[in-house]
Amino acid sequence: MIAYCLEGAAGFAVAAGRPDRAARLLGAAEALLDSLGIPFQGEEEESYLKTLDAIAEALDEDSREAGRAAGRNEALDEIVAEALES
Repeated sequence: MIAYCLEGAAGFAVAAGRPDRAARLLGAAEALLDSLGIPFQGEEEESYLKTLDAIAEALDEDSREAGRAAGRNEALDEIVAEALES
């Protein structure tokens, strides 16, 4: 559930004009699900792909991938705290 919440927070971040934050949050969600061997599925996958597309529209590829990599490598407690910031 934490991964899905991070993905949802990434959607809110990109909608709020924070694609850099969204990329980090999405990267963290990806890493958490990968570590559990669980793919995005169903509605979560649709939301994930929509958020990924919105990030791609807002950031160049290098910035997007750097943000996702940073999120994948950030400690879970730190990325959750970031997701909870207003």
